[in-house]
Amino acid sequence: MDKLARAFPVFRAAKIAQRWAGLIDVTPDAVPVIGLGPRAGRLAADLSAGTAPIVDPAAFRFSRFSTARGSCP
Repeated sequence: MDKLARAFPVFRAAKIAQRWAGLIDVTPDAVPVIGLGPRAGRLAADLSAGTAPIVDPAAFRFSRFSTARGSCP
């Protein structure tokens, strides 16, 4: 709070109303899992159609958990 108040004086009188914490699920290599959003749909469509994918899907391959290249940091 001190650093915040120094950088932004308007926060000098601010009080912390509540705090919370939680866990964020990640894979062992910290590469995100592809969700079910529109870009994932586009990637699936590109791969199914045999066209150049919107992103390189190599980083998301399942085998990354069993290969040296994809081992945990």
